[in-house]
Parts: sequence; C-alpha cells; structure tokens
Amino acid sequence: MSVDFCIVDTFSSSPLAGGASAVLFVDDDVFVNGELMQNIAMELNTPETTFIKKNGASDFNIVCYTPIRKEMLFGNGLFAASHILSVEQNNSDPINFLFEDRIFETKTDDGVTSVRLSSTNFSKIPMSDSISSAFSGEIIVSVAESGCYLIVEIRSPGKLAKLDPNIDILSHIDHEVVIVTSDNHYEKDTRSDYYARVFAPKLGVFEDNITPLAHARLASYWSERFESNKLTGCQNSKKECYIDIEILPDEKHMYISGKNTIVTKGTLFL
Repeated sequence: MSVDFCIVDTFSSSPLAGGASAVLFVDDDVFVNGELMQNIAMELNTPETTFIKKNGASDFNIVCYTPIRKEMLFGNGLFAASHILSVEQNNSDPINFLFEDRIFETKTDDGVTSVRLSSTNFSKIPMSDSISSAFSGEIIVSVAESGCYLIVEIRSPGKLAKLDPNIDILSHIDHEVVIVTSDNHYEKDTRSDYYARVFAPKLGVFEDNITPLAHARLASYWSERFESNKLTGCQNSKKECYIDIEILPDEKHMYISGKNTIVTKGTLFL
C-alpha cells in the first residue's frame, strides 16, 4: 500500500516559514485504521497530521492525530487541506470538512484560505501554584480557561518572545493546550493587536508555531478589550506568524484567514 501526502506551511506565503502541517488524502481502508494513522503521524511528526476522506463533491471527512494521540486542537490541517484542494486541484467552491459532529466551512480566494469557526467563551480563573511555578519570574496579568485551553496573559511581548516555561510542570496541569499571550501596548507594533505562543506538551508538542484554533479562543479574549471585530494576531515563536480574524455580526462565528504554501509532496510506502 502507498499513500501520497503533502506538507504545507500554513499562514505563510513562502516556504520554510509558518507552521508545518501534514495532509493525506486516503481511502476507507486507511481512514478506519486508527493504529495506522497514529503510526503515520508519528513518522511525519508535524504537530498535527490530518487525514482527509472524500465524502462528496465538496464535502470531506477529516480526522487529526498529534504525534502521540488522536486530537484536533491546533487546526492547521483545515487550512492546509483547503489550500491543496482549491489551489492544486483548481477547486474554487467552498469546501466543508466534517470532524466528528462539527462541520468546518472553508474557502480559498486569491491564495488566502478562510475557515469559519464558532466563537468561544472563556472564564477568568485563579492563578494556581503550578501556573506560577511554570512561569517563574514572569508578571502574570490574568489567567483564563476556554474548554481545554488555558490562557495566561503576561505583561509584554518582549517578555513573551524570551519566555522559557517549565514544560514538565505544564505537562501535568489539567489543560491540553497552554496559550501565553500579551497585547502590543509596550511594543507599538502596528502589524498586530496581540501576541501569543502556544505550548502543548501533553499532546507531544513542545511548542506550536501557529495555532488557528488557539487564536479562535484569543479572538474572544481580546476583542472585548480592543472593541473591534477585526484583529490581527502574531504568534511569535521561532517562526513569527500573523493571523487575521474577523468576528461576524452575529458574534457567534468568525473567519480566520491566512496564506499557505505547499513545501513537500511525497509517498509513504506502507
């Protein structure tokens, strides 16, 4: 058996930037074989490996695996797969991806891929000893949670860029994904409204370069403060990435948008 795959740098218009995401278009035999898909994800070793099975002209089933387990908490595969289908296969129609009981609507125009996501709620929580210890020496402004995402706001982007959290402590807290964020008040960067870094050691990912589903949480977190329905976030990991967000008038949904670049095409011989 052989399976073709692509690696796409999401939220980047040039190769070797953005966030690497592996995408495979597979048949029923692979799509129902969880052990095989997990082994493929371990082999390709991107933060999230995405498997796509055609379900209609513009409808696809999707399942995602981190290097260690089945999960979709990053979201890059949605952008990568939509880009491949729209650009490489010359499909200009909107594309729907079904993940469990959730439908993600995507579209690509002029090389920019947009995914429609639901807005999320967050709640402020007390700072625990483990969070304080994980970010020892940093001034923490507030702590919040949104489902299995933990949001930690610190004082400045300069501190955020140099942040070196205790990953061992983070791997033992209750939340799956830890988002550390700050606004641009001190840096005066006109390109972005806020900054973020994302850590997910419990999912086998020390740090992700760009995490659209985390920014969906941050859109809710920051939009009230900036009083705007349009935001630009900067994920300032080693590969600095920018992500555009538009909260729709119903305030229940948003579009997250960015450019993507295919950097690798290959075949797995299984």
